[in-house]
Order: sequence, then C-alpha cells, then structure tokens
Amino acid sequence: MADLGCGPGRITAYLASLGLSVYGLDLSESMLAIARREHPGLRFEQGSMTRLDLADGDLAGAVCWYSTIHTPDEELPALFAELYRVLAPPAPRSSSASSRARNPCASTGRGATRWPWISAAAPRSA
Repeated sequence: MADLGCGPGRITAYLASLGLSVYGLDLSESMLAIARREHPGLRFEQGSMTRLDLADGDLAGAVCWYSTIHTPDEELPALFAELYRVLAPPAPRSSSASSRARNPCASTGRGATRWPWISAAAPRSA
C-alpha cells in the first residue's frame, strides 16, 4: 500500500500501526525529512503520484489524503489513470477532499465525493 502525497507521514504511520505494509511518497524533500525524522522505521520516497515507479497492478491500495487538491484540474485525469494503472483489481477506487469552488465534484450524499475523472480514467471491460 502507498500513501501518495504523504507529507510528514502521519497517515503512513497510522496505516502501519494497523499492520498494513505501507510506504509514503511525496514530491517535497522537506516533508520527507520530517516524515523520516518522526517515523524512522517507515519507508519514505521522493516521487510524483502522476508518474509512479511501479508496475501495473503493484499496489493493493493507495491513499491520497488531501494530496489531489494540489493537482491542477487539467492534470487530474492523468493522475487518476496512473492510480488505476498501479492498483491491483479489485482495489476500491474512491477519493475524498475538501471542496474547491472550481472543482466540479458531486456529493454522493453519503459523505463521499464522486469525481468525474475517476470514471473517465477507469479501464473499460471487454
């Protein structure tokens, strides 16, 4: 499992405390320095969630805890396509974030958000 956009590693550490095999990934070396200092027993790597150095289907799960809000709208389809590429079926695909005025997301009414890009990025069954 990967915590993508892990920042200081709090969510990575929480997931590890639940017994999950998880690592954190972030663009920011300064955030990774904090994560490594605060959680020395965990793995943290620098990288982009839009270009993951993983084979197709490598991940059983991924968390993007408020990290997709930093991605420009025009780059979201590629980001979600990359997540679909690396997630092993039948990994659930769901996303949650605070709202932005320019974000065309629709609430499902159950505390979750339906992102149009997730449906657009989903591979089609033959």
